Amino acid sequence: RQVLRRVESERAGQFVEFDLVLVNGKEVVALEAKSVFTTNDVRNFLRRLALFRDAFPQYAPYRTLGGVAAMRFAGETDRFAHRQGLFVLRFAGGLMEIANPLNFRPKAF
Repeated sequence: RQVLRRVESERAGQFVEFDLVLVNGKEVVALEAKSVFTTNDVRNFLRRLALFRDAFPQYAPYRTLGGVAAMRFAGETDRFAHRQGLFVLRFAGGLMEIANPLNFRPKAF
């Protein structure tokens, strides 16, 4: 298992950065964290997430998942992120909690 912070890659002129990458041997989860997340932030993250396998070929055999974490989600941003197949983590009662429903199935990217 690995927890990697501020992971960066530049390949073929494409620069990508992820705030946190969690690796467990079968899956890798790339996370983006912000104090306030907007729908546009989610869209930008999804574009970078689509580049993950090319940017980090050592994780190509892994199932790649994504997630967003925020103190606050603007408007319906948390629901939008969930519908895109992302884990949604939000601040609640002094802790971070996974806000997806129990039957949530994350999308592999």
